[in-house]
Amino acid sequence: MIRSKPASILFIVLAALLTVSLTSCGRSQEEQPSPAPPAAPAADEANDAEERARQEAAEAETAARERAEAAITAAVGALGEARDALDAAQGVRGIQLDVATAGGDLASAAEMIESARGSLRSQQFAEAEMQAENARSAISDVVRRVSNAVRAASRK
Repeated sequence: MIRSKPASILFIVLAALLTVSLTSCGRSQEEQPSPAPPAAPAADEANDAEERARQEAAEAETAARERAEAAITAAVGALGEARDALDAAQGVRGIQLDVATAGGDLASAAEMIESARGSLRSQQFAEAEMQAENARSAISDVVRRVSNAVRAASRK
């Protein structure tokens, strides 16, 4: 029996060690923190996307402002040329042109340009561009009428 006591003690110790070992293995797997959810990378990606969106919005605003400014500049240049053409046309003999109406149309176009400038100052870039293009269209119409009248007068 003496032999069995050390064997049984050895058995109990081995069983205890095995139990502790298995328990600690189980605990280490259970207690080890699971990998953190990819919240940090997702948050970084969201911040990057937000920053890109802000940058794209700023670029779009800058582009819209530049288009509006270019349209206004083009309309102002066309208005000056149209006024010069109207002034020159008045000196053409036998011209059949209602100078007062053409002048009034140019004055209306100038008001459209001022309205476009106001929209630009209010950062309504699409509205400013549209108003400037409408003014340019009205100016082109006056230039066409003046050119046709000058051609008709020179044929006589």
